[in-house]
Amino acid sequence: MLSFFRQRIYRALLVILGVVAIGTFGFYFLLDDLSLMHTFYLTVITLATIGYGDINPIDNMPADGNPYLVMGFTVFLAILGLSTFFYSIGIVTEYIISGEMAIQRREKRMQTRINKLNHHYIICGCGETGAYAAEELAKTGRDFVMLEISKDRLWELIKLYDNLHYVRGDATHDDNLEAAGLARCAGIILSLPDEKENLFMVVSLNLYRREHKKDFRIAASVEHGETTGFKLKQAGADVVICPDFLSGRRMLSEMFRPKIRSFLDRMVFDKRAVMRVEEAPIPTGSPFSGLTLRDAKIGQMTGLVVIALFKGETNSFIFSPKADTVIEVGDALIAMGDMVQIQQLRRMAQA
Repeated sequence: MLSFFRQRIYRALLVILGVVAIGTFGFYFLLDDLSLMHTFYLTVITLATIGYGDINPIDNMPADGNPYLVMGFTVFLAILGLSTFFYSIGIVTEYIISGEMAIQRREKRMQTRINKLNHHYIICGCGETGAYAAEELAKTGRDFVMLEISKDRLWELIKLYDNLHYVRGDATHDDNLEAAGLARCAGIILSLPDEKENLFMVVSLNLYRREHKKDFRIAASVEHGETTGFKLKQAGADVVICPDFLSGRRMLSEMFRPKIRSFLDRMVFDKRAVMRVEEAPIPTGSPFSGLTLRDAKIGQMTGLVVIALFKGETNSFIFSPKADTVIEVGDALIAMGDMVQIQQLRRMAQA
């Protein structure tokens, strides 16, 4: 739609240039002793309705000229110029208004799609941490909504992801969180540049979670893990991530366990296949409930490797579980494989 209006603007500019050319050459042939520059100047002041002072069409008419013809041409040029001017203003105004309307319509359609999301994730802040979180969620096939106040940062992500769900606004405002689907989300990732805002949001979200009896998780990034990180935990954050701390651990891992780090990097960053360690909860009514790992035949049916089993009753993990380990309601299978296999396992566990 916007390109259509640009074409109309270009046409309006061509019409204006045509009117100026008509006036310039018309005065040049109708009047006497005037150069093209003079007639161009006369045309401009005629179209601009400035009035005549130093150059007057009647005064510069040749001796045998027809004054009615000159006056008629001047009136015609003035009317044509005014019409062209208002036509151009109308097109520009329509372009601006239609551009805003297009944005509003796009955001309205966006809100309709967001309202259909369930068990999704909300990322507050499109900085580096938020961008990495969005990349990981996109790779693992999880729905998410970006909540960001900066148009420029949002536009960078819109260019990276097709059909990106986003809400443009301040993440600390409740109405923006509600527009992002707070009541239906599975988790919120706080990566705002101001730690005080992250702390405020953790307190607010934790209060909302208690009042409305929601079970979404809250993750927050922090620069000062020993001070602000402790406060975020006390305020109700389920996960607190300190990028500097993780960077230090990453360097030590590269130093002491280079082969493991190489394996993990290839698993996470290899674009040929998205390999992850994921979990598959066992809800009530799951066909896996009461079966042993041998009877569930997870490896044969999905190709996944079950590396651990979380036991919900004891809140503990069984690492490298044996084939006769019984799967129960409330447990969670911890498996490694690509996301297609993981999704297949989750569907099997939920059936």
